[in-house]
Amino acid sequence: MGARGRKSKAELMVVQSEPTPAAPTRSSSVSPPGDLGEAGAKLWQRLTKEFTLETSAEVQQLYEACCMEERAVQLRAHIDKDGEVIKIGEGGLPRDHPCLKHELAARAFVVRTLANLFPPAAAEKPPRYRSSPGYYGHARSR
Repeated sequence: MGARGRKSKAELMVVQSEPTPAAPTRSSSVSPPGDLGEAGAKLWQRLTKEFTLETSAEVQQLYEACCMEERAVQLRAHIDKDGEVIKIGEGGLPRDHPCLKHELAARAFVVRTLANLFPPAAAEKPPRYRSSPGYYGHARSR
């Protein structure tokens, strides 16, 4: 399929990803850093049992994700104590709790970091579909 020129419909339909052998993930259960709280330490232990961290950059990313998990749990505790809607000012206008957006940002950071740190296996990716021949799907005219 590396040749140039016109392709048949069968050649244009689906480009199969080459299956890469999944690297065996050994559990490396590294003890969590001492400054993590309960929630961060639990996340650290769960992930280090399941995945092997190979570089110091991966360890640092996991540490930052665990710190943010801890922060999200602390913010949730404040929100639960005060309520999701609080009254601010003299008139007592109801407003969203200021910690809501910070909790959401912390949880989004954790999810993004873990998705980047531990991507899914190549076999789980959906197949890529090729477009019709030519520039932006239009047949070339000579």
